[in-house]
Amino acid sequence: MPAIFPRLPAVLPAFALLPVLLLGGCLDMRTPVTEAVSAQAPTLPRAHPGYVQWLRRQSLLEQAQTYAAQVSGTPRQWARPADAARISRLLAAAGVWLRLAPSSLETDGSVLSALAGTQTLSMLRGMGVEGLLLSPLAESGGQWHERPTDGRDEISFAPAPGTGTDKELDRLTTAAERAGILTGGSLLPLATGFGPDFFLAARHAPEFTGLYVMLEVPPAFRAALPPAQEPLALATLTPAQMQQWHGAGLLPPEDSADGRCGWAVTGPFTGVDGNERRWLYRWQDSPLRPVLHWSDPSRRAAAIFSAAIIRHTGFRRQTLAMFDAAPLFSSRHAMQDFASSEAAAFCNTVARENRNCGGWTLLDTDVPPALLPAVLAAGTDFVRDSAATPAAVVALLTGDTAPLRAALEAQLQAGTDQRRLARILPGAEGMTLPLSPAVLRDVLPGLAAWQHYGLFSSGRLHATGATLAALAAGLSPAEAPRPAALAGILRRHTLLTAFCAGLPGLLVPQGADIRGALNVAGTASPHAPGLSASGRWRWEGAAADAALPAARLCYPSISHQRSDPASYASVLGRLGTLRRQYGIAEATVECLPDAPPGCIAVLLRLPDGRHLLNAANFTPESRTLPLTPTAGSAVLFGRHAALTDNSGHAALHLHAHECVMVLMESRKSATVSATVANPSQRRP
Repeated sequence: MPAIFPRLPAVLPAFALLPVLLLGGCLDMRTPVTEAVSAQAPTLPRAHPGYVQWLRRQSLLEQAQTYAAQVSGTPRQWARPADAARISRLLAAAGVWLRLAPSSLETDGSVLSALAGTQTLSMLRGMGVEGLLLSPLAESGGQWHERPTDGRDEISFAPAPGTGTDKELDRLTTAAERAGILTGGSLLPLATGFGPDFFLAARHAPEFTGLYVMLEVPPAFRAALPPAQEPLALATLTPAQMQQWHGAGLLPPEDSADGRCGWAVTGPFTGVDGNERRWLYRWQDSPLRPVLHWSDPSRRAAAIFSAAIIRHTGFRRQTLAMFDAAPLFSSRHAMQDFASSEAAAFCNTVARENRNCGGWTLLDTDVPPALLPAVLAAGTDFVRDSAATPAAVVALLTGDTAPLRAALEAQLQAGTDQRRLARILPGAEGMTLPLSPAVLRDVLPGLAAWQHYGLFSSGRLHATGATLAALAAGLSPAEAPRPAALAGILRRHTLLTAFCAGLPGLLVPQGADIRGALNVAGTASPHAPGLSASGRWRWEGAAADAALPAARLCYPSISHQRSDPASYASVLGRLGTLRRQYGIAEATVECLPDAPPGCIAVLLRLPDGRHLLNAANFTPESRTLPLTPTAGSAVLFGRHAALTDNSGHAALHLHAHECVMVLMESRKSATVSATVANPSQRRP
């Protein structure tokens, strides 16, 4: 494979560098020029050709042609079957994936090289990790301007500067496979960041037209725009303004179903033809994340995604490809008729092309539960669980398991293949809860103390697992990092992780969970919700990078946790062993037995015909779940004394904030169902 195109100093001679930086209308967004220098800068009637050429070399679209050329006209296009789901193969090989943001992990040397070390891989394997999901990994749009982002606004195929190189990623993949760990990561998001491709589209470079959902503001309408001097002087449109632009025939009707999409207008960009333009563009989650136009007739965005798959799965040998289609799922049309929507076509294309390269796909989008069967039918191998896992978070915070039971019952009644759900534990990327922030604030009086750290944005909760546990324990940001708070945080954090581990499908804990990182690293940015959850942390000791805020950690170093069977890392390792030994990832939800208020019980049928009862108590009081005696029942996870048999009456005793898993040896469904009280829902 050819090397990624070199940066500016390697492209232009030294004597040509100064004019490129000084010429008006073509500043490198990553290298602000002082007012004193820019005031003396000469001007051109158009964007400087040298700068435009350099941007092209950095762009995704030009690199996409290089990757496509490696596959076009070769047997690689059909070397692997595109219609084989092969779900069981991945679940058997890797049912537990650790989602790790390399930019947040502080190491000696590059992060990718450090992860490839024998000791690190052995440590991960000891924690039950079977797959390493590096996301976000690529260069962020935040490196091209001075506004902070959360790193998900990726604008490059290559790893972010400072994280490592493609060769180091290849070495990590090889070393991880030898250690029994698969690797994966995220494809380019549909909502990227401000980088070379957007700047070229805004400069009206012909080959970049149609790449983004954007259009030029006609001169006659410029008077209605707010004044702006700089290209990135952005202004978001209000719903009333969007309706006015729609009435003028410029914008489509606003059909966002979740309020996370919108339109914004840029400042003036000097084009390659010398004309100055301002642009209306579609954004997702933040005005700093413009949306690619995947279905544009030019198919330029589609070409970029094809290249991303070729690079990620075909050449870099990444097993799992995570992708986000949130901008397409924001459309009301996708909610009403998914099969004919742009979202369905996008998911089908990504899944099919990724299978051709030999990998699996994970849709990291909050899909409404009613759409799950249709989305899975569109070909995506795995989909983020946007119902049961968020409802479990609500149960942890409030002690109310009614939303959790309702979510599991809905999945059971719909016949959802729960093996294909990814139980992604909460993290900085955010999670939509089945409870409004206003209601949650009423239930959790202590939540106000955390608002400085921007936990909520657009109705989504951006918090680490340890932060949620601290909230549930009623701890303030000042109290949570103290040693006295450790037991309460660990007990609740372990409860959430264990309950999700006792459900079918993929289990995806967050890297920051291993050290109990809290959302108290710094002040949240309005453009990057959850950024304060992305503080730097280390496997051992405390982070020392003075350039970025260090995460406040609840849990000790990994070496210390290894010697403590009650530590988070040790518990995660036991859960991973149980999932692998009993095939929990491939199990089927049989029914939901009755349980006391604040508790939940799920009966699973394991692949070998035996059954597993996953029971959790989300309240601060002890609870008892009655059972009928069965031969060979044994507690696999939790206190062995939790299962008692007094004079022919068995019972499962759950302490406050405790999860217990019981193996039932009977291989007959009717017999096992009779051991639990009134199973209200059974699998059809």
